[in-house]
Amino acid sequence: MGEDHADDTLWIGEIGRTRYKAFVSRSHPMANRKKISLGDLATETLILPEDGSLTQTLVRQRAADLGVALQRVVRTTTFPVVKEAILHGIGVGFMLEDGQFDSTNLVSLEIEEMGESYRNCLVTPREKRDLRLVSSFCDAVLDSM
Repeated sequence: MGEDHADDTLWIGEIGRTRYKAFVSRSHPMANRKKISLGDLATETLILPEDGSLTQTLVRQRAADLGVALQRVVRTTTFPVVKEAILHGIGVGFMLEDGQFDSTNLVSLEIEEMGESYRNCLVTPREKRDLRLVSSFCDAVLDSM
């Protein structure tokens, strides 16, 4: 799970940190760049996950804070669909940098205004954390970090 929500009923263990990046297909005109600004993307077709996602919320809020009007936004259901849309040349997608399998046809670009990192968390109901299977799994994951 990405950024956690305070909840006393959950046990939450941080297993890493990641940043949002813009992704384009290797054939996209911006593919040779290392970094872009949200202003550079104002006229691009942007591919974002569904309403209510942290990704969509952050991108829209950051653009609004900068006075950047996002003119064309395609909303999808899941990150794998975002990735497929990017690979098919539909536009520029936003995903966590380590949120998908590598692809030789996918290029990641740093976003100047979105350099902060976010937690990746392992989450289980607090009352289940001491169950042998759950405990072994959580401990193995945390030990490998």
